[in-house]
Amino acid sequence: MDSKRTCSFTMFAFLLCFKLGESKGLCQFAEMFPPKGSESCFQRKKTKTETGDDITKCPKNMVYGNCSCQTSCEDPNGKTNCGVSCKESKTCTCVDGFLKRGNQCIRANECGCYVGDIDSVVPNNGTYVSSDCSMLCTCTNNNLSCKFDYQCSPNASCRIKDSIRQCFCNKGFEGDGETCNALYTDCYDAYQAGARDDGVYTIVPLGWPGTPINVSCDMSNAGGGWTIFQRRVDGITSFTRNWDSYKHGFGSLDEGKDFWLGNEQIFFLTNQKNCKLRIDIMDSKGTPYYAEYSLFRIDDVTTKYKIAYVGHHSGDTDNGMKDLNGTVFSTSD
Repeated sequence: MDSKRTCSFTMFAFLLCFKLGESKGLCQFAEMFPPKGSESCFQRKKTKTETGDDITKCPKNMVYGNCSCQTSCEDPNGKTNCGVSCKESKTCTCVDGFLKRGNQCIRANECGCYVGDIDSVVPNNGTYVSSDCSMLCTCTNNNLSCKFDYQCSPNASCRIKDSIRQCFCNKGFEGDGETCNALYTDCYDAYQAGARDDGVYTIVPLGWPGTPINVSCDMSNAGGGWTIFQRRVDGITSFTRNWDSYKHGFGSLDEGKDFWLGNEQIFFLTNQKNCKLRIDIMDSKGTPYYAEYSLFRIDDVTTKYKIAYVGHHSGDTDNGMKDLNGTVFSTSD
């Protein structure tokens, strides 16, 4: 189509728009190819058509007509803006192929990357994880590129946040979702970070070679921040166990249940920093007693978890550990 015929058709579109007021498609075409010296019917503010109707001026890439649900970069299908945008019977809306961002209408492909799976737009430099959490997609320059071997960390969950699905590390962990590291090395770390509730926390002691450990934390007794490695309260759990049971731990961390954390865990806990030991006991009459030791540490499995050091004793009990330095751990087998 030559320029002369294009201008002629464009002017005809203007006139048709003036006459009928409903030829939206032709008006959009006219907006794209305005002839020199002419002015779009939508650029005139409060002028009159030949029938006496008012013409309202609209910003660039917008047209005036019957109100419809306004689409935007954040809501490309206009679902959430329906009740907000249509306050009047007629208004300025984005032309086809454009979405609203702020007070402007921009081309849809300039918004980011539309993902049908979540019916939303991933912003440029943003990421998205597929609904089955097996694919990570990144939006770069409005183009979506995907990694098909994506997998969330065992310490993360795949969920939607701020309209974008992604792997997010669970409470007590930090990372990018694929890799999540425990924030705490023991209960005292959690206490220092502001945790004040007794209960189960996830930790990774320095040098620990396995997966993160769930531990029971006492955040209220004697200043808080205590990692409990033994609890005997219900009398149901047998503590007559073999070597492997004591090495790896047994019982339940649930409140009011008995457990032994595990000698391997205790070794790493007591060798990452200087640790105090506190023992709380209660007699048959319900009278509480306690003993504290200023330092406590055990050696590794090659020494049979020998007690490496027991520090100064304090409390209202006898010093039952005064002669235990150097003692190795033993079980019935």
